[in-house]
Amino acid sequence: MAKRCLRGNIRLLFLVVVIFNYLIVSDSMAFTRNDAQLWTAVMLKMHMSYDNYLYLGREFRFGNHCKEVIYRYTEGGVSFEKYEWVHIAMLYRYGTRKKDGVWEEESTPHLNVTFIKRTDSIFLSTRNRIEYEMLRKTKDIWRYRNKIIIGIPMKWNKKELRPYVADEFFIDFDQDCHNINQISGGIRFELVENFLADVFCLWQSRVDRNWESPDHVVGMNLELTF
Repeated sequence: MAKRCLRGNIRLLFLVVVIFNYLIVSDSMAFTRNDAQLWTAVMLKMHMSYDNYLYLGREFRFGNHCKEVIYRYTEGGVSFEKYEWVHIAMLYRYGTRKKDGVWEEESTPHLNVTFIKRTDSIFLSTRNRIEYEMLRKTKDIWRYRNKIIIGIPMKWNKKELRPYVADEFFIDFDQDCHNINQISGGIRFELVENFLADVFCLWQSRVDRNWESPDHVVGMNLELTF
């Protein structure tokens, strides 16, 4: 039975990946001002003590219509999840971003407070993040980010699925910097016990483009808990 469920989940994941690859190609052909991007991440969530976890993650982002890596980072930290309604995480991200053909280093510590509401029919969360982005070649940035997620728990092949929609906005405290808004939709599901997959589409618009010509992103995140 377990193998049959796993095969079913793998088929679902394969189907979603095929569809998203089609969307990437469609975006690349249909839009000239927009960038079609692919974001992939792997996260390890390690249990330390009662309701406390150690996080370690790695992400790559492919841009220029998915032809090259434009951003890569490693992130680690701790999360305190004693209460169901609120999670607190302190993380540190180190990454490099490609800008005008040159790689630029960045270091970003951030504090996250997420409020959560779960029922049998709906999942709601709002994540509040304060981050300090330290850049080697330009001035540092204080930033606030808020991400709201609305999900609907479902069952498929005796496994729980959670289709969701989300919106995240970025507010840079330095007015010379650009604000960003990200609207996304996807589905989160369990491949096997303690191994989650999240596949999504995301549209990223920026104030420096007058909120026009958003970047089109498809992505997949994997999370292993042990």
